[in-house]
Amino acid sequence: MTKQTYNYMDYDDAAKEIHRLNSHLQTQTTKADEHRLLRHPTIDIDAEQRSGHLAPDELYIPLHLVDMNIRREQARYVSYISSSRRVAIFKSLNDVTFDSTVLEEDFTDKARYTGWQTSLFRIIDSMQLHGYGVAEVSLDVTKPGHFAVTDVNFEDLGLPEDARDVQACEMLVHRHYFTDLQLRRMAESDDFNKSQMKELDFESLSENYSLMEVQKVLFKKDNLGVCWLGLSGAL
Repeated sequence: MTKQTYNYMDYDDAAKEIHRLNSHLQTQTTKADEHRLLRHPTIDIDAEQRSGHLAPDELYIPLHLVDMNIRREQARYVSYISSSRRVAIFKSLNDVTFDSTVLEEDFTDKARYTGWQTSLFRIIDSMQLHGYGVAEVSLDVTKPGHFAVTDVNFEDLGLPEDARDVQACEMLVHRHYFTDLQLRRMAESDDFNKSQMKELDFESLSENYSLMEVQKVLFKKDNLGVCWLGLSGAL
């Protein structure tokens, strides 16, 4: 049986896959909440005593062993990331005698911009708690190397549930959250279609919520296609 081929430049085709990935996002959100609750369980002593799970004179104090073990193991990863002299090692395939020391030092200086550790530490934490962490390397002209590495929340990346290779996925969804001010600035920039941005009703969007959900959809078109989709209220 031949698998149906979708044209992701056509919204009707793309919407089918986007809805499927959104369903996966909801599953991921549930998993993330469960993992975080397991790490920091909260116990209502009064409610447990009223239900009979605890006797009136009994007290339950959770030890947070999951969190303790995660933090204990993090020391190795953090030391490896922060104490290494170089971020990367470069070698010439054509000239084995080429000294890449200057190149490595320059790249390390550019990769270790102010606050570079924060995202990497969050990625390590996600890896330990959820089983994997996601990093996004993006263009950022405010950084010395014009790139930045940011962490992606476990529940904010939608990919096929049976995926084995991210690069082989035809479509991914990355959930972002923006304030009303950020959206207005985006509408005034050259990065987005001004005619479509003008159609957004910012007043109704920001009436009940401080953040709006916007999905960045990445799909296979030649090398890569990107679009931004949907605005809805978020927590």
